[in-house]
Amino acid sequence: MEAELVSFMTAAYGQHKETHTEASWPEFLSQFSYMLNHHLLRYAAEAADVRHVRGAYYDASESVAQLLEVEKRLRERAAREAEERRRGDERQPEDPGEPLRQTRGGILLPGHIEYRGSKQLKH
Repeated sequence: MEAELVSFMTAAYGQHKETHTEASWPEFLSQFSYMLNHHLLRYAAEAADVRHVRGAYYDASESVAQLLEVEKRLRERAAREAEERRRGDERQPEDPGEPLRQTRGGILLPGHIEYRGSKQLKH
């Protein structure tokens, strides 16, 4: 699993460097070493490989299943919201109602008013 762990931590360090440009590897590993354990437990849970240690064990499969379900619901919600935004953008603009006319002096006149020297404005 060495190559996979190195790849995982290298990617995490790259993401961390985007916002913390001065961070070094030792600082990153000091602050985020728990990610190694997290990655190993998730890998074990996804592989359904429960580790027994001195008579006790930690089975992360239930937690991982819950996380996967939450991720699925969040993806579905984001897709629904994107679809609603797309539909909202496609709606025809509503009838603006009464037209506006503007006098030479700049006064706005709502409705169908005929005034010499006024011009109809676009909505």
